Amino acid sequence: MIEGFATKEGTTRFIERFPEILDTSSYRRFRKLRLSSAGVGTYLGGNDSATDEQVENTIREAIAGGINVFDTAINYRDMRAERAVGRAIGESIRSGIISRDEIYISTKGGYLPHDFSSGLTAENYHAKTFFESGLLLRDSCGESLHSLEPRFLEHQLEQSLKNLNLKTVDLYYLQNPEIQLQRLSRPEFLRTLEGAFRFLEGAVTAGRISSYGLASWSGFRVPNEDPSYLSVSEIVELAKKVGGDDHHLAAIQLPLNFSKTEAVALQKQVIPGEPKKTSATRAASELRIGIFAASPLDQGKLIKFLPAVVKQHFKRLQTDAQYAIQFSRSCSGVVSALVGVKTAPHLREMLGVFDVQPDEPENFVRLFESPDRSLVR
Repeated sequence: MIEGFATKEGTTRFIERFPEILDTSSYRRFRKLRLSSAGVGTYLGGNDSATDEQVENTIREAIAGGINVFDTAINYRDMRAERAVGRAIGESIRSGIISRDEIYISTKGGYLPHDFSSGLTAENYHAKTFFESGLLLRDSCGESLHSLEPRFLEHQLEQSLKNLNLKTVDLYYLQNPEIQLQRLSRPEFLRTLEGAFRFLEGAVTAGRISSYGLASWSGFRVPNEDPSYLSVSEIVELAKKVGGDDHHLAAIQLPLNFSKTEAVALQKQVIPGEPKKTSATRAASELRIGIFAASPLDQGKLIKFLPAVVKQHFKRLQTDAQYAIQFSRSCSGVVSALVGVKTAPHLREMLGVFDVQPDEPENFVRLFESPDRSLVR
């Protein structure tokens, strides 16, 4: 397994190879690291070898183009996504193109995954791996087949490290933790989350992860009266309870695009000591939590038919996909916008955004028709 993790020295060395990008301020400082403001996500695609090859080629070409952020999850494409990422990264390291300390890799755990290589159906794989083994009780997972139990997370982290062929992953997310609120009271949920944080702090100490976070589809995008609401300040306080002021809760991941603007527009988060509620992005920034923007293209829905007001705002860009990526990576507090690209033309289109300075977040205010509404219906 490949040893190492992203470091200040390594990520600085990486970006110094791309002065034409460095001049546009397209790399962000995050926990002393220097990370590309757009990264490669690996969620979508067929469960087949052709998609594996596309992912591997894209990652190699992305590295050559100046991208050093790569995001995946154990349940993406029945573990094929993690393994494709692992192969591409491993080949790039072995060939001397990069060193492990130059790139930033995140993955996720929470949902019960299926291993395509097991030869079993998903149902039978779950039964054999998780229930019959005694790792989990079937009733504890709910209809969503989701768990944050430490022994399950231990199993999943170990499998992810094997899939990626890495000794250490830079950021490990609890995936959609708000799912647990479908069956747990909020106090029970917080106790469950505390147990998960204790496991993750231990994983940092053991050198298996460098930091951890929450990847949520809805929790940071809903009003605080919604049952699935996640409070940024509450999870930070929980991390402090577990790990002290030097805790390793580093980031949240959430959808942020023209049609899902709630993380910027919805003023429902509370910052301790401040009288007014604020947005999830501002709350995270104030509490020193990084933001990784998921689904900047809204899973391909935003590659055409954007309104004229959007196109007029972004200068020197040419395509709807570029407008969308520029919006996501320019929002306040965003470290990197994670784009699901799998072809060379789409990757070149994505890299074209690096030729343009990220926008000032305040300039987006005028694009909103009203404080809590999306730019695209």
